[in-house]
Amino acid sequence: MTAMPGERPNLHQKYGRIVLHKIVFISYPNEYICFSPAKVASQTIRRTLAVKEYENKKYPVADIAQLDTNRRWNGKLYPNPLVSPMELSNAQFWDLLENPRFLKFTFVREPFNRVLSAYLNKIVVREQFGHMKSLLPYAPVGKASLDAQWSFEEFLQAVACQPDNERDLHWRTLTGSLMAEEIDFDFIGRLESFTHDFDHVLGLIQKRNGWWRKPPVILGQEHSVSASKVRKDYENETTRQLVWDIYAEDYRRFGYTF
Repeated sequence: MTAMPGERPNLHQKYGRIVLHKIVFISYPNEYICFSPAKVASQTIRRTLAVKEYENKKYPVADIAQLDTNRRWNGKLYPNPLVSPMELSNAQFWDLLENPRFLKFTFVREPFNRVLSAYLNKIVVREQFGHMKSLLPYAPVGKASLDAQWSFEEFLQAVACQPDNERDLHWRTLTGSLMAEEIDFDFIGRLESFTHDFDHVLGLIQKRNGWWRKPPVILGQEHSVSASKVRKDYENETTRQLVWDIYAEDYRRFGYTF
């Protein structure tokens, strides 16, 4: 999307801090804008790019565990060095989005597997209660508490009732998380072909900036359960319909079959 200055939507107002600050990572020296949605290899992508940014500053990351990939204050030694759109005005952000020198890329994931992964890692394994709080007003009868156990179907029913802009980023639509109605991406990779696609992105950045080699990929933490491997245990006519009701636009926009 290319908009005249007077026609540019105010992305800060429309999508808010939770999307702009948590999803978008900008490198001025390497001229790219990375849109990194939750549950799509986000830790691997952010770690790899952030470490390379530090290396460009001649400030190597000695301990990857001390790198704050998610831009949340947590006392870690290395804050994420990539620029947030919240540091820019709406006009400045649009100038970057429309600048052909800046590579705009993202990665997507098959929506059923993505939301199942969110359920398994954030609802079944509940290390942080914050992810579930926004869902409590839509909770199943008798289960509006942070310690209640929800089935996958109950979780999807609650998500289906919740407006997309209120959803936790782990189960918000990719369309909403990526501001996809506003952004013309130069490259959209897939989790299903992540190794190849991320290597391709790193190659594009390398070529543009004259790096002598592509940076090594720094893997994020693996979750104990792979959604795609246990999908058959959670997929039925009801859950399929709920996933379609919530994520139909993601299926259509990003070319996944259902």
